[in-house]
Amino acid sequence: METTFYQDAGATVTNARFITGNQMHAMSGITSVNLEQESPLTMGPVLLGIIGVIALLAREWMIGLAMIVAAVVWKMNQRTNYIITIRTAAGELKALQGSDRDRITKIVAALNDAIVHRG
Repeated sequence: METTFYQDAGATVTNARFITGNQMHAMSGITSVNLEQESPLTMGPVLLGIIGVIALLAREWMIGLAMIVAAVVWKMNQRTNYIITIRTAAGELKALQGSDRDRITKIVAALNDAIVHRG
């Protein structure tokens, strides 16, 4: 009998399978699960903001303000990317990624529970 540990629109974790989108991984082949995070690069928004300040100093008010506003909006919309990496006999695989930390953390916990459940 298959026991479901987690399920949402994009991922399912059972004692037998880990399904993400159109990929299915047999739980019997997964030896470990890891959660990684990638922080967004901030160089782009910072450079845009600096150029905006330079434009303001050059008395190009509209261009400078537009660049500064664009830099702030760009920076505020950047998100940390969370990645679930699974290890199998074939090596490591980035199985799932997203910016919703709570969801990714729940999936990792469910994967660990499924690994423990299989014994």
